[in-house]
Parts: sequence; C-alpha cells; structure tokens
Amino acid sequence: MSAVTEMVEVARKSGAPLHLSHLKVVGNAHLAEPLLELLDRARREVDITFDQYPYGAGSTLLSALLPPWAQEGGADKILGRLGDVQTRQRMATDMVHGLPGWENLYAACGPEKIYIAGAGSSRQEDIGQSIAEIAERLGGRRCDRFSGILQVWWAQMGFLEPIHTRGCLERQPEFWVATR
Repeated sequence: MSAVTEMVEVARKSGAPLHLSHLKVVGNAHLAEPLLELLDRARREVDITFDQYPYGAGSTLLSALLPPWAQEGGADKILGRLGDVQTRQRMATDMVHGLPGWENLYAACGPEKIYIAGAGSSRQEDIGQSIAEIAERLGGRRCDRFSGILQVWWAQMGFLEPIHTRGCLERQPEFWVATR
C-alpha cells in the first residue's frame, strides 16, 4: 500500500499519468478492497490506470520461493547452498518468518496453497500436489522438506500460487485495464 501511495503522490505532484502494471496483493486478499479504494480516490486528481493478471494463480519455478540472498549467484550457487544443512535451515527460517522488504510467496500463500504445476519425469507423481502434501508424504517439517525437494528437483519443478481472489478479479472499476 505504501509503495502505491508513493507512486500516486509522485504522479499527483508531477502531473504525469500513472499506470500500475500487474497490480496484485499476493497472499494479502484483505488489502484488495483498500487498495482499490485508494486508487479510486486517487483518480480524482491523477490520470491513473492499472492492469492485473486475468487469472487467479501465477506460475514460476520453485526457486522463486527462496529468500533473495539464497538466489544470488545463479544455479550453481543455489545448489551449493541447498547442499549445506545449516544454510538450508536459515532458508527455512527466512521462508517462514520473512525478511524486511521481501515479497515472501511461501509465507504469503502457505505451503497448503502452493501446488506443483510441472516436474521432470522422475517426479510426475508430485504434479497437482501442494508443498504441504509432498512434505507430509516425505516426512519432516514443511520448510525442511521443501529445501530438500529443491535440492534434488529444483530445476525441474514449477508451481502455481494464488494471486487473486475471485472477488478481486470480478471488481473492475471503470479505469481498470485488463492484461490479455
């Protein structure tokens, strides 16, 4: 909310139009209505539009669920970190508790709502299952199992995460611009 408020204020002061691309409230559905109300009020003074994904889930690679520091240096560095037990524990802690300024998809969506959308041939049985279901099947804490899953299959697995509620998708102010 604060970032959008700041962008609106810059547009208001400068007189420039404002377009917010891929507007979403991942894991924070309670912010959808206040955000839309903020934009509705702002359009009285600012030429403002936004777009959003026209679907309720996003998709990317599992490694996107890791904290930013764990992703630094590319694939080889990520795999090296995943191979170290203490570093994996730090990743798990950060995924559960978050870090300042990080859009933590794991905590925002929860392991029960993060589903495997694609996997290599050796992990086909995981497609359609949540991280929580896989962790339960494999035993152990969810974050610990997640980092273990990533260590072995990270480059082969994509996931789906909820990014909108149906109500958020259905509410379309007249200044709304859909991504098609």
